[in-house]
Amino acid sequence: MLIKAFLNLTLLSFTLILLTSNSCENKIETIPNLNTSEIEMLSYDFQGNYENMWSKVDSLQQIGLYKSALDVVSVIFDSASAAKNSPQVVKSVIHKMKYNSYITEDEYIAALNQLNKISKKSTFPLKQIIHSVTAETYWGYYQSNRWKFINRTQTINFDNDDIRTWDLTTIIDKVYKQHQLAISNKDSLQHTDIKDFEEMLTSSADDNEQRPSLYDFLAHRALDFFQNPEKNLTRPADQFRLNGKEYFGPAQAFLNLSTTSNDTLSCELYEVRILQELTKFHLSDEKPTALIDLELRRLKFARTNSTETNKEELYFLALNKLSEKYSESEANDEIQFFIAEYLNEQGNKYNSETKENQFEKKKAHEICSAVIIKNPNSYGARLCKSLLKQIQNKRISFSMEPVYQPNYPWEIFFIH
Repeated sequence: MLIKAFLNLTLLSFTLILLTSNSCENKIETIPNLNTSEIEMLSYDFQGNYENMWSKVDSLQQIGLYKSALDVVSVIFDSASAAKNSPQVVKSVIHKMKYNSYITEDEYIAALNQLNKISKKSTFPLKQIIHSVTAETYWGYYQSNRWKFINRTQTINFDNDDIRTWDLTTIIDKVYKQHQLAISNKDSLQHTDIKDFEEMLTSSADDNEQRPSLYDFLAHRALDFFQNPEKNLTRPADQFRLNGKEYFGPAQAFLNLSTTSNDTLSCELYEVRILQELTKFHLSDEKPTALIDLELRRLKFARTNSTETNKEELYFLALNKLSEKYSESEANDEIQFFIAEYLNEQGNKYNSETKENQFEKKKAHEICSAVIIKNPNSYGARLCKSLLKQIQNKRISFSMEPVYQPNYPWEIFFIH
């Protein structure tokens, strides 16, 4: 049976198609930095048309004939290998991994072995992408077998290559390292345009503006993992914490924050460091779209993890300052959505007795409506349309006392 987490590999599988390499160089530190002219040379003209065969694969998959689909994929693999059609070879390898997961019990073990083989034979930027996929696969294995890890003590004198013998600290450390390797060779990744891969990624024009480089794409994938609530299952006594108002401050103040800590397993620490690198990268962008999206992610992260007692007020104040700074940018629509979302959350706390937060939903409605009227096709407007539907959704709830005396009136409190 295919496990949901394994399907997440599909997003990157098509990125891999155009990035294969015949090099056997293994050491990341020897990967050369690429300049713009070298990046522009990333184009291929491979021979062979496999469209009909892939259509057959899709048809077999839709009716659940995974073994038959795997047989067709094997034919494609053999043919593409003979023709030295690297993109089709990699695509068929990825599909082999996927269909084997329906048939074999140790699908993650097989997938990891396959990914490690590809990684050893690849160079930039395929190697970095493979590391990101491998990190996701390791974590998928844990999520499917978490019951084996929760009470397992740290193991010694074991087969370090066999994930089935690992303890929780080992597998989390492995995921950390794979994500770190994925964003290694930073300069080259930052100069690799994500548009080179747009035919292979399920992305939109908004995604390309918010994640304009391959570094952005891989770094945000790492952030997605570090924000997973399960990742802090193992923590030392001296934990890294988000102390200070600077996490809600302007970008430059955030960059000046120290990230010195002994908490090597802190996801928050890694998040801060990655966010700082991304902020430094986009701070001088002529168009602030990527920086604004990044700032919003940082503020949301700070709101969740800050130790400040007034972090809600700091978060809302920071949003308004950010909106004021970028009031002329279309990306401000996204900031307005975050402000409206916050107000709507406060409106959900409305107390009919104290009248606290009585008009917050109305304010959120007005903000969303204004954004939609001004820029109906912007990314922020689409977010506002979704929020507007939530605000306008009619609902009713009621509460009653747990116990009532016979022959006495019942009091029912209605909220609508």
